[in-house]
This record gives sequence, structure tokens and C-alpha cells, in this order.
Amino acid sequence: SYANALWRADRIDEAKAIFEILAARSTVPYSQMATELSLATFWLSQGEVARSERHVANYTELFNRTEAERSSNDLGDNWRSWLIVQNMQKQLSRIRQDP
Repeated sequence: SYANALWRADRIDEAKAIFEILAARSTVPYSQMATELSLATFWLSQGEVARSERHVANYTELFNRTEAERSSNDLGDNWRSWLIVQNMQKQLSRIRQDP
């Protein structure tokens, strides 16, 4: 996305603004999940662990809310989403233990 490109180009303030706009405007659960994951990763890269944790929690809540709505054909997506949640939580846990 454009925000990710700005982030990689060290245009952090612009990337922050775009990520926050995306978070405010996302209404479709899968779009929200993608935005929350991007925000969690972005804030973690900036050393903002608490902000990152908030977005991981939002992602997890969205995942749990939408999981029941998915059909059995979506089990691969469910598994991938669950793995993302687990990996982000492990990363945050490691950072909390070893700042």
C-alpha cells in the first residue's frame, strides 16, 4: 500500500497519518484486520509497544468475531489468521521481556 511505501522510505509522519486514516475508515472486517495488522507492525517498528499491542488486540477481536461467520471452505484463511495473531503476540511478549 501507499502507506507501507512511505514507511519504507522513512517518511514516517506521512505513513502514520495514512495508517490512522485507514484505521478510522475501515468498515469491512477483512479490511479492518489488514489495517490493524499493518498498524501493529508499524508501531512495533517505531518502538511503540503499547500502541502495537492495542492493534494486535483489535486484530484478535476482529478475527474472533468473523471466525464464526466463515464457512468451512475458509479454514485455510482461519488458520493463517490465527498464526498471524500468535506470531504477533509472541513478538510483543519477547519485547516486553527484553526491552
